[in-house]
Amino acid sequence: MKVTTKPDEPQAVPINGSAAVLAPIPPAPLVEPAKRRRPVRLLAAAVVLAIAGGLGAVWAVNQSGERTDVVGVARQVDWGEVITAQDLAVVQVVPDVNLRPVPWADRSTLIGKRAATTLLPGALVTDGSVTDAPVMGAGQAVVGVTVKQPQVPMESLHPHDQVRMVLSPPSGSDPGTAPPVVTGTVLSTSTADSSGSRTVDVLVGQGDADALALAASSGRVTIVLVPRG
Repeated sequence: MKVTTKPDEPQAVPINGSAAVLAPIPPAPLVEPAKRRRPVRLLAAAVVLAIAGGLGAVWAVNQSGERTDVVGVARQVDWGEVITAQDLAVVQVVPDVNLRPVPWADRSTLIGKRAATTLLPGALVTDGSVTDAPVMGAGQAVVGVTVKQPQVPMESLHPHDQVRMVLSPPSGSDPGTAPPVVTGTVLSTSTADSSGSRTVDVLVGQGDADALALAASSGRVTIVLVPRG
C-alpha cells in the first residue's frame, strides 16, 4: 500500500471567535545584491605607474634635448679676412656626432686667423672654417685692377671668385694677335663710384703680375667670371 504525504498547509487561525481564516504568508525579504568592491590597491598602483611613466618620458626628452654652447658666425666674414671677436656668436646646439663645431670655450683660438671660406651669419664654425695660412702664398702677388661697368660682369664679385682677365693690346698693336689672358682669384672689391668704376684686388701668379698691372693702368683689362675650379 502506497502512502503519500501532502505538504504542510497553512493553519487556520480563529479571529475574535469567528471562523478560522488562513493567516497570510509574509513576503520574502528583499535581499540587496552585494556591491562589487573596487580594487583600490590596483587603481592606486596604476596611477603611480602612470605618473612614473610620464616623469620618465619628460626626463628622456630633457636628456635628448640637452644643448651645448658652440661658436657661430655673427656677421659675414669673407674668404681671407681676419676673424675678430665681433664676428663670433654663441650658439646652442644638440650634440651630434656628424657636427664638430668649435666649443664656445675655445673661441679665443679662432681670433686672428683667416676665414678659409666665406662664413655666413648663422653658420657654425669648425676647425676647417679657419686657416693660419696667409692669403698670398709664395709665388703670388696682389694686383689692383680698376675697371668700368662694361669691363666687369653685372653680377657682383665676391672674395674667392675665380676670374679670367683679358688684356687688350695697346693701340697700334697687331689686331690679329690673340690677347693674353691672366687667371686669378678675387681678393676684395670696392663699391662702384659715381662713374661706375670699381677696383678689384686680384691674386695672381707673380709671373703675370707685371703685365696685368701695366694693362690695368691704361684701362685695358676686362674681367670674366668663371666657375670655381
